[in-house]
Parts: sequence; C-alpha cells; structure tokens
Amino acid sequence: MKKFLSLVIAAAVYVILGLISWNIVCSIIDLPSKTLIELADYRLWTYSGITFALIYLLQYILEGRDPFDNIGNGYFLFLIPLILNVVIGLFVNHWEGAWQSVNIIFTIIYNVINIAYITIYVYFILDKK
Repeated sequence: MKKFLSLVIAAAVYVILGLISWNIVCSIIDLPSKTLIELADYRLWTYSGITFALIYLLQYILEGRDPFDNIGNGYFLFLIPLILNVVIGLFVNHWEGAWQSVNIIFTIIYNVINIAYITIYVYFILDKK
C-alpha cells in the first residue's frame, strides 16, 4: 500500500509543481520569439529541475543534513541516471528526423523516470514513519 501511495503522491507533486513552474517560466520568457525546440528545452530543464529539487529536499528530510556534504554517501551516483535522462531528452528534442511517435514515447519514458525517482524517496519517507 505504501508503494502505491508513494507513486500517487510523487505523480501528483510532479504534475502540480511542474505546471506551476512551467507557468512561471512561460511568464518570464518571451514565448513568441522562441522556436518549438527552444520551448521544449525550457520545459525539459524545468521538469528536470523539479525532479532534482524534490530529490534533494527529500534526501535532506531523510538524512537531516545536506546530501552534498558527503558525496561518498552514494547520492551523487544515484543522480547519474537522472543526468543521463536529461541528456537523452535533449538529444531527442534536437533530433529533427525523429518520427512524432518516437518523440512521444521518449517523452513518456522521461516523465516516468522522473516520477520513479521521486516515488523512491517518498517511499523511504513513508517507510520511516
């Protein structure tokens, strides 16, 4: 039950914070002057930033200290797949010959990976209680 609850909480937080953050980004940038690829990059960085910030805050809650104080605790190694997720997302955004269905599949995979990362940390918090 905790795993399902963790997934629901992570997905809800990811979507809500993502929409709020994306609206803030859209209000800051000049939308008509941007291309679709630039907008996709902004959106990718926004949602990646949300995932990173949530993982950082949840790790801070779990351990009660800054996760970057001791890089050897494995936190940095856990971020490597998240960084690869962003790199693959950027590659797909700039892949001009890709079919639309391929872009949709990679977008879904990108968001599922982000939600999975957040779910893991939410589960650890719920498991401690």
